[in-house]
Amino acid sequence: MNRASGMSGTHGGAAAVLERSVATGGRSAGPGSSTPGRRRRFDPARFVLGLCVLALAAGFAGRAAGWFGIPLFVLAAALPMALLLTAAVALIGHGVRRRADRRRALPPAGRAGSWKEGG
Repeated sequence: MNRASGMSGTHGGAAAVLERSVATGGRSAGPGSSTPGRRRRFDPARFVLGLCVLALAAGFAGRAAGWFGIPLFVLAAALPMALLLTAAVALIGHGVRRRADRRRALPPAGRAGSWKEGG
């Protein structure tokens, strides 16, 4: 993707990627990205999935090295179970966040009568 050789990619090549990276401060500008100055929310589902994948990788590596006698079908069945566990944690986390956001949106209890929308 060198412009000097006449070959250019559809996305502008490595220089365009570097420019985007510098413009965003090295952060991704995708849907999960945070704005500068704001912290990301902790996502327990990603944490659980990371732990599960690390455990699976250790299991496969240990089996290949001969350290563990874990049957292959157990390791193969552990991946879908890890994904289901992650989905359950994500649903619980989503419910907790929704409930907390709803509580923040409610008016204070002592001023419920004087609070009006749009006024």
